[in-house]
Amino acid sequence: MTEESLFWSEAEVIQATGDFDQSHRISEGTFADVYRGQRHGMPLAFKKLRETACSSPGSVERYFQAEVQLCLRCCHPNILPLLGYCSGKQFHSLIYPYMTNGSLQDRLQSQGDLEPLPWPQRVSICSGLLCAVEHLHGLEIIHGNIKSSNVLLDQNFTPKLAHPMAHLCPVNQRSKYTMMKTHLFQASAAYLPEDFIRVGQLTKRVDIFSCGIVLAEILTGIPAVDNDRSPVYLKDLLLSEIPSSTSSLCSRKTGVEKAVAKEICQKYLEKRAGALPEHCAEALGTAICLCLRRRNASLEEARGSVALVEEWFRSQETSLPWSGFSEGTGASSNTPEETDDVDDGSLDAPSSVRTSPVPAENGEGRLQDTRGVEADSSEACTGPRAPEDATETSWEVEINEAKRKLMENILLYNEEQLDSAELFGP
Repeated sequence: MTEESLFWSEAEVIQATGDFDQSHRISEGTFADVYRGQRHGMPLAFKKLRETACSSPGSVERYFQAEVQLCLRCCHPNILPLLGYCSGKQFHSLIYPYMTNGSLQDRLQSQGDLEPLPWPQRVSICSGLLCAVEHLHGLEIIHGNIKSSNVLLDQNFTPKLAHPMAHLCPVNQRSKYTMMKTHLFQASAAYLPEDFIRVGQLTKRVDIFSCGIVLAEILTGIPAVDNDRSPVYLKDLLLSEIPSSTSSLCSRKTGVEKAVAKEICQKYLEKRAGALPEHCAEALGTAICLCLRRRNASLEEARGSVALVEEWFRSQETSLPWSGFSEGTGASSNTPEETDDVDDGSLDAPSSVRTSPVPAENGEGRLQDTRGVEADSSEACTGPRAPEDATETSWEVEINEAKRKLMENILLYNEEQLDSAELFGP
């Protein structure tokens, strides 16, 4: 796809947006506002650059061209695609597909009385975000603006990372965040490590740290910034859980990350999403720690930790109840229960269900919540999927040899005798 094929005239943009009708404005940004519009019945999002956001001559044009080139380079299922652009005398605009389910931030805070995201969707979003950032870093691109409001969700709840601003913050120049309005700066600072705020040097670690905060929002349901809370920033709340005496934050050898992850889950785990097995919660907490550590923050290790949880959800073909970090006992309301009572080929839940922990049985299969949304909404960064095992209704769950071996490998991984590459390798 070329720049020429994406060009829109000013008249076309004005017609599609109702001349940027304020009632159609979706969000306000530092350097641009986003409006909803449509063309040929297709809903679209129009990003209109603010002409006064940058004071130097030609800065808006440079900003615009940089984002166009950046979007043209980045083709990935978890990165918001560019559908068009307009560079005119009156305004500059970038055109994207409209994301039906809004931003991750709004969904996590249940804006508009929305149902809380269930755990399978949350885990899939974590995975998609990490895959998107890993793709950018593979192209030597730093996003520089990762936050839950910039993770957009399509009709299938597939995450799409949007609004990069790396081109505003070159590695060897001071940060342009100082240009922001106070409340907008505060929102962005909530996702940034303190050394970046002090020095302004943009590196891949800044993106990884920001991912850790977004993952923490998903795991805990706690907003990244809240002026009525002490501390105001979620990052400070998380970092306060980490022993200050350790110089190698979340080192796998010392096991610090597992201890911190468990502490975070016990104190702050989101309750509205239902029950989550303890080992899954701790794996997500570990991914957060791996993103937040000062030295050698590892996106690959974090993605491997999240992949373990994805694999566990896929293994739940039998939909057994589990106990974990949750209020009350037993399975959550959005978790089907398997029993021995069979009536006309269907399984009905009895009055009481055994609630002992279920081993991490890793077969292949997908878990859907009661609203019918697939847990694995993104195919990016997933390994090959084995055929589903045919099973018959019986008085006990049968585990085939492949599943048994995978369960053993999971136990070895949890005991740090196996790394993620060996776990998911051939």
